[in-house]
Amino acid sequence: MKVLQISYKVPFPLTDGGAVSVYHCSLGLLSNGAGLTVLAADQATSPGDLAKAPENWLQATSFTSVPVDNRVKTAGALINLFTGRSYFSARFYSSALDRTISEMLQQQEYDIIQLEHLYLCEYLPVIRKHSSARVILRAQNIEHRIWARYLTSVRNPLAKWYLKIQTRRLEAFERKSAGLVDGIIALSEQDLEWFKSSCPGIPVRAIPIGMDIPDNENSVSLSPGNEVPVFYHLGSMDWRPNDEGLRWFIREILPAITRNYPEFRMRMAGKKMPPWYFQQQSAHLGIDGQIEDAAAYQSDKDVLIVPLLSGSGIRVKILEAMALGKAVISTSRGAEGLPVKHRHDILIADTPEEFVRCAGECISTPSLCKTLGNEARETVRKHFGIPATGEAMKAFYVSLCPESK
Repeated sequence: MKVLQISYKVPFPLTDGGAVSVYHCSLGLLSNGAGLTVLAADQATSPGDLAKAPENWLQATSFTSVPVDNRVKTAGALINLFTGRSYFSARFYSSALDRTISEMLQQQEYDIIQLEHLYLCEYLPVIRKHSSARVILRAQNIEHRIWARYLTSVRNPLAKWYLKIQTRRLEAFERKSAGLVDGIIALSEQDLEWFKSSCPGIPVRAIPIGMDIPDNENSVSLSPGNEVPVFYHLGSMDWRPNDEGLRWFIREILPAITRNYPEFRMRMAGKKMPPWYFQQQSAHLGIDGQIEDAAAYQSDKDVLIVPLLSGSGIRVKILEAMALGKAVISTSRGAEGLPVKHRHDILIADTPEEFVRCAGECISTPSLCKTLGNEARETVRKHFGIPATGEAMKAFYVSLCPESK
């Protein structure tokens, strides 16, 4: 089976959930014998670094990338109002990438073309023109939901007006695009239900993100050298729900935690950290900015904080932490779509009071971190192994394209 995986970003370095999702998807397909080619949009807002990519992966996937200038531009945003198109998706259209797709499809036949984001549906016309392959949308999220939820926190009237228009257009684009592909892979059961109701007749499967699970077990309550748990947050700060949630945490929750537990310590890392966060540094909160290695960064920390108030899909950073045997405190929104249970393999907190209580339990009972971490690893092992998710994707492909086994 020949598969062309088109990614909305270069999946290296592996410092954000989208990169991990795309890369682990490719590993799952390769492990199940797919002949895989990967083409990626090298975003101007989030450029890739191939020096961080394994050489054997680059060769196995015949990897190619094309620069795409997806920056938000005032003139372009204003002109877009008169086009009727979604500016969110239109920013990801590039004539250079369109030409590359055209050339690749004229040179090679594929059984499956997988689009790794809704925004890549901008390229459906050129794909349909040059290929008879089945086209699969692997939806990283329900995109318009993210913006609809974010809108509730926007206070600037002009920005709110503009985003309302764009969110409506994005929803229309999402519904239309979902009806134009041959199959859809949703990353959670919640997302699956939306696609089923929005585009009846299009085959949809819920296939979660595959995760690499380290062999080492969490055999101690805390990371070496820590007398009390070290809390942390790790995520791309140019993703609006992360920024929104962390500002809420720092303003509304952190002061109460430190009043009750003066020993509380937290670190924050992520690319494109706004200057505001560096101004909030204190004896209780340290800001590290962009890092090179997510697993190494987490090695001396104990409890991941995920204070998401909006967003959609599955939070890859929660899965990464769980696979490493870390305890997690998350809002219900952050844990949405994950097969987790409060106080079994995660702690759920939706109010400042609940965050304070959960953080206090981890500090006063360090063994809780070990218990939660070990159960979290087992949850990931059971539901999110890379070979199993790759096998599920290939089985879905075969159901749509049985002649290509």
